[in-house]
Amino acid sequence: MRAIAHSAFGVLLLLSGSSALFPAEPVEALARLAEALSQNNATAALEVFDAKMPGYGALESNIEALVSQSDILCAIDVVEERDAGEGKDLDVDWYLRVKSQSVSGPVERRRERVTLHIKLVGGKWKITSLSSPKILQPLSVP
Repeated sequence: MRAIAHSAFGVLLLLSGSSALFPAEPVEALARLAEALSQNNATAALEVFDAKMPGYGALESNIEALVSQSDILCAIDVVEERDAGEGKDLDVDWYLRVKSQSVSGPVERRRERVTLHIKLVGGKWKITSLSSPKILQPLSVP
């Protein structure tokens, strides 16, 4: 399944249809994350992460810096989903195109296989760990 969003072209695939009686599927959280990053919305992107997860402060700083300096295209494909105790482990193929908002700034294409642990927190699927937080680091501008 793919979660993809691109603000410039208005392309968005969201898996919907969840009922108030049942929590959304984990992939819907990834769709919200891809959409938020592609709309440069740090607040909405951070809502998908559990604020109690290890490294959340650094992740928050990185996402805020990334969205403030860049235009982003984000796609997250779930390659494998496994039950993991109280949550799920998702192996995802994560793609980001990060273009500096500066006229002569760099464009980076990042693609990485990342393992996410996601579980229900307060009735919503939240990412509680990710194997490679560097995918969300801000641009390195010389």
